[in-house]
Amino acid sequence: MTNEITTAVKQSVFIVGANSALGREVTRRLVAAGHPVTAAVTSSAAAKFVREDGATPAFPDLARVGEIRSAMQAMEAEIVLNLTPQIGNQIPQAGVSIDAQQREVSTLLEAAHTAAIKYLIHTGQVWDHSGASTVLSAGIPACVLRFGYLYGAQDDALGALRDGLKLGRPIPLGSEDATVSYITIADAAEAIMRALDARPQGVALDIVDDHAATPADFLRYFAEGQGLTPPGRLPRFALRALLRPDAIDQLDAAAHGDNTSAKQALDWQPRFTDYRAGIDDLLLTWRAAQTVSPVAVTVTE
Repeated sequence: MTNEITTAVKQSVFIVGANSALGREVTRRLVAAGHPVTAAVTSSAAAKFVREDGATPAFPDLARVGEIRSAMQAMEAEIVLNLTPQIGNQIPQAGVSIDAQQREVSTLLEAAHTAAIKYLIHTGQVWDHSGASTVLSAGIPACVLRFGYLYGAQDDALGALRDGLKLGRPIPLGSEDATVSYITIADAAEAIMRALDARPQGVALDIVDDHAATPADFLRYFAEGQGLTPPGRLPRFALRALLRPDAIDQLDAAAHGDNTSAKQALDWQPRFTDYRAGIDDLLLTWRAAQTVSPVAVTVTE
């Protein structure tokens, strides 16, 4: 199994949700491969990141079909990549609003259809199957990639979690028995690149590592790898005060994925087969990025 994308044909790609950690990683990979990339943004700050990553920002109102279609046609987009559902797909689970995502998906699909887009990749989460049928029945050549919980060295949310652990803050955790799937940002981006190359149609593929684990296990290993105290568990009454009921349900739900079909359809293999390997790599990356204080040297003659 190879580790490099071999796509020779350059494709104009329109991305929604490029300001997530995964979105930035995918944008940089697409640009490096020579694909023209346009990213829909809603602020000047997001546009700045898009330009830094080598793509062109566009400012359509994502609630208006006509504006999205016009942006796609102006950039002669052939491929649409919807990464909006990955904003908030992080650790600990953020409780993404599925209703809001469904409205955005419907608008994007209508715009893509009228703009005669050649191929569309929609991304979701392994615990949510509600969007797949909508996308796959829209009359556009498409696939759905369902990700486990995303993490990586470039994830600001994980950096904030580390800072919270240093301060001894408790973390919202669900049931000790509810195992979920994970995937590193790098492995998720590689799966997207391979989907753009292979263009599977009419399928929903789970992009997860090989071994599910509980959030408590993940966070315990993450903390201990930095010499920090493992996170405390918030009592249920505190969870009810902090989170929506559907977010609490999400914390308690098992969310397993099976990557067998993705491996076959995309010729893809996660580099990090479980959360331990992924955490070890991100901690090495963080340590390498730390500023090293200069050492004073005394020179004698």
